[in-house]
Amino acid sequence: MSEWQPIETAPLDADRIIGWSKHGGQLMYEPHRYGSNLQFHMWRALYDEYLLAFDPTHWRPLGADPDGT
Repeated sequence: MSEWQPIETAPLDADRIIGWSKHGGQLMYEPHRYGSNLQFHMWRALYDEYLLAFDPTHWRPLGADPDGT
């Protein structure tokens, strides 16, 4: 697994990342986009059936699936 990196370096074209914040700990995040050109707005945490934003400060990529993909 990759080392933690500053959130400013996270790829905005990623589907999902693992993010860390002092408020939410380690959670899965996805980029939230809005507007007619779907401009990046913020990282949004995925938690249960709710979408919660915790402003992550660091990120790392998701690991490989159990089958190695």
